[in-house]
Amino acid sequence: MPIRIPYEELEGSPTITMDRKGGSAERKLRIAWSNIGAAILEVFPGAIFGYPYNAQMPGFPWLRAQSMRIEPWDPKNPRPDSFGLGTNSYPGGGALLTINYAPNEFDDNQTSTDKKNPENVVFLEQSIAVSGEFLTWPNQGVRWETGTEGSAFIAGNNDKRWVVNEDIKVGIVIPMLDHTLTWNYVKSPPWDAIRNCIGKVNQDAFNGCAPETLLFLGATASRSFSTIGFPWWKLGYKFAEKCMNAPLKPKDVPQGWNHFLRPNGANTKFERLVKANGDPVYALTRFRQLFGGKA
Repeated sequence: MPIRIPYEELEGSPTITMDRKGGSAERKLRIAWSNIGAAILEVFPGAIFGYPYNAQMPGFPWLRAQSMRIEPWDPKNPRPDSFGLGTNSYPGGGALLTINYAPNEFDDNQTSTDKKNPENVVFLEQSIAVSGEFLTWPNQGVRWETGTEGSAFIAGNNDKRWVVNEDIKVGIVIPMLDHTLTWNYVKSPPWDAIRNCIGKVNQDAFNGCAPETLLFLGATASRSFSTIGFPWWKLGYKFAEKCMNAPLKPKDVPQGWNHFLRPNGANTKFERLVKANGDPVYALTRFRQLFGGKA
């Protein structure tokens, strides 16, 4: 199962049938009547009847518990239920458990596309879209390559022949990557972590993105209810990646969301900006908390 409560596997158990669909198996166990609840939690942890919380057949990990039959070992000697619920108990002989195993099958919300490994259910999805942010470069930081009379520009020369007047708007595009991480089958969404991360950037490298280059934009959350099964949440996390000096070399300092364009003539460039109290403009945090990790 394996099962942690005391049990006796009966003679003739298990029986295993193999076929092209993955096979099936059956086990018969005898346990104390008082341990029925614990046995259910062993086979279906958390009393959630369905994937992924169902036990595997020992030695055959692709075979998962599909049903569990509980019946008295000695049905002729019942004891009336002491709680008045209308059911008998059988503390003398105990309970007979019959557990049936087979490969998991998935409904429309839990479909595996891996035909060779049907247990390969997608729990995390990622999509990336390329976009850009428009920025106006200050005119004092650019020069015409050719002067008004055709002369070539000399670096460091501020002669008006090469100066760009204010009528010209030098628009550039800052490349950005829009990341979406979709987390499926979430039992308890980390609401506090989501609130804490909104509008902040990554303190450490995260999902292949250098520190301070990934901004958490927010999340979407949805779930549906059916007549069976647990109402899992589906979370969609939205991030925007910006790195002005990508691709980075080993010794490069990433110029991310806390770097802003500093007009300084020929030395105009992106530099890190802080608030008057010394804090970064975009606060830093660890995004691993969005998936249950520590902040």
